Amino acid sequence: MISTVTRYVVRLVLILVATAIALVSLFLVIVGIARYERDEGSCPDAPAGELEAKILAFAKEQGTQLNDVEFTGKPRYYADKLGWWAFDLKSREGNYGATIDCDLRITGFGKVQKLPLESAKPAP
Repeated sequence: MISTVTRYVVRLVLILVATAIALVSLFLVIVGIARYERDEGSCPDAPAGELEAKILAFAKEQGTQLNDVEFTGKPRYYADKLGWWAFDLKSREGNYGATIDCDLRITGFGKVQKLPLESAKPAP
């Protein structure tokens, strides 16, 4: 016969093991859910006019003078984790490139500078 104390000790150990397994499982589920990538950054159908207006407003805030601005080509959408758009701009001052994400934040803006191609000159 098993004594009463031994039965309670075995029962307590089983309860503690089951509780530990349940807590580890719960932790793994929470970590898995927290790492799950949401596609909040997806906006392939964003209105181009709104994005273009935001880019022009950003350029003005930065003090960049753009005269006779024209958006050239089609905007390009990149559906990665954040989702962002790339635009090419042309003005009298030069060519510019801009990127904007789905939260209407400008992630890149700058002048495109093309270096002149020099012909190879023989060394004297």
